[in-house]
Amino acid sequence: MRKKNIFLYWIIMECFLSIAIAAMLLTGGSLSQFYNSEYEAVVNKKQYLLLCIELFFVISILSFLFSKKIERLMQKGRCLLNKIIIGYEKCVDCILKYIKRVKGNARLYAIGRSLSIIFILMLGYLAHMAGARKSYGYTVIFFISFMCILVFWIVPKRQAFYKVNRIKKLWWLLCIIQFISDIIIQKRVGFVELWMLSSFGLLYRTWERMEKPEQLWDDFANGIEFIYILTISYCVFIEPWWKEEILYSGMWKNPNPFSVMIVLCLLVIVYRCIQVVSSKSQYWKLILYFGEIIVGIKMITLSQCRTAILSCTILFIWCVLFILGKKMKHIKFSARNVVAILSLVFLIVCSILIFKGGMILSKKSTSITLDDMTSGRLTIWKEYIMQMNLWGHGDDALVNGTLAYAHNMILKFTYTYGLIAGVVVIMLLVEVCRRAFLFWEKERENENAFLVIGILLVYFISTMIESVDDLPMVWQIWSAFYFVLGFLMLQCTKEGNSG
Repeated sequence: MRKKNIFLYWIIMECFLSIAIAAMLLTGGSLSQFYNSEYEAVVNKKQYLLLCIELFFVISILSFLFSKKIERLMQKGRCLLNKIIIGYEKCVDCILKYIKRVKGNARLYAIGRSLSIIFILMLGYLAHMAGARKSYGYTVIFFISFMCILVFWIVPKRQAFYKVNRIKKLWWLLCIIQFISDIIIQKRVGFVELWMLSSFGLLYRTWERMEKPEQLWDDFANGIEFIYILTISYCVFIEPWWKEEILYSGMWKNPNPFSVMIVLCLLVIVYRCIQVVSSKSQYWKLILYFGEIIVGIKMITLSQCRTAILSCTILFIWCVLFILGKKMKHIKFSARNVVAILSLVFLIVCSILIFKGGMILSKKSTSITLDDMTSGRLTIWKEYIMQMNLWGHGDDALVNGTLAYAHNMILKFTYTYGLIAGVVVIMLLVEVCRRAFLFWEKERENENAFLVIGILLVYFISTMIESVDDLPMVWQIWSAFYFVLGFLMLQCTKEGNSG
């Protein structure tokens, strides 16, 4: 990592420390006092701001005095993390060496991978219908099993070097912090990081050794297409949408996960359309794809899920920008420009849905406050922030005396695993976004870049508003995000970036 980046990260960490320590000192360790209006007389805003500034200068001076020791500790920490990751990859290589695979052609292996991905994605739906929390232990076992079956159908034909990049480091660091938090505070859904390493970690290393890693995206798309056909069949023959007046949820109990799954399916259908146009063959498929897109949009409209509507709008803008960047060589979109355009559209559509949503697709016909328009999410988010601590909690936060889902991944993660984990997960998300847009900027005509960034956009929008990460694997977009994470790890390794 460059010295400039290290300095920037350290400054950010000092700001976080100053803010947290000042809040702790003024409230006697109870952060809830800081946000509660009853304690306004105790927590003076000017006093708090001055204390933050004082602490920042004190920490900065101490950092300057002990800069060499801090730098040595950071270097030792990075070296230790590198050794842990490389040691893990060597163990995986030993496992892969002794796995006996069936003899068959490439087509047979592709079918096996697609079927495995279908089961991995559909497992979340089955867990949701059976009661996600009640059957979660069984869900984990089945998830790991299907991930191992997927690995079985991936033929590692090349020897991959042990290269550690920034995404790997942050993901491993996050797993280590989660593990420590699990030991300190018992979680209702505990030791998620261990089965993440035993499932996705195994997949990432095997994927890294594939001769053509991008082939897995075609298998992923095949799996999504199959699930989408099943969904449409269910919605036509078993639970017809034209008989539902409002809040259509299809094969789910809740319209939100259903509609977000449909958005993911629509993204893959558009990805297939781009592939057909690029290959200049089988144009007849476009008629089928357009029909599937129309049906998907209709179901999303009936579900009245604002998250899905926002995701579709952003994806449409991203599709236009991708096609312009691909077809019109004289138009040069940098990654920064694209991010700026998508952010602006996101803010505009968000504002419309928040302030005019009641008039457009009113879930609540008489919404008055902003909290009402967000279905109480502002209250939930405030309570999660109030109850945060250093090492996390065992269950969801109490909101008005009852346990409530966070409806925000960053808040949920920080609440569950502590403030340190929250900082690391933000760094990971920023790095993943950066790598995705750099990949697209380098390979403008690569359809995989369209799919990768599209999945990230849907995931980030969904995870900021819905409970995507409260129970891993239940939402299909959650699994899709971790496929993207693995793919971007490979891109860093191919470029030789060990930072």
